[in-house]
Amino acid sequence: METLHARLTRLRKEQGLTMKALALKIGVPESTYRDWEYGGSIQGQPYVKLSEVLDVGLYELLTGKKPDKKRALAVIKSLETDLFALKQELFSWINKLDGRE
Repeated sequence: METLHARLTRLRKEQGLTMKALALKIGVPESTYRDWEYGGSIQGQPYVKLSEVLDVGLYELLTGKKPDKKRALAVIKSLETDLFALKQELFSWINKLDGRE
């Protein structure tokens, strides 16, 4: 399994960037970025900037996996269906309380 540090190195190279260039783009010293690639802990919240510069989503940056869009859409559809049913039930209860049924 690819570590975050190895993934940073791979993604940086895929973008054709040096460590110095990437560090400049995300606003950290080159030594800080170099530490990240060599296994140092990442302090703060650089993940959004890293994902933008490396042209990957946060999920892929952090996990090394591409998001499963079909599964995500299926989950959203299921949630929408459940929400609709709950909404109908709530309206029914409100109507009962108001004496409309």
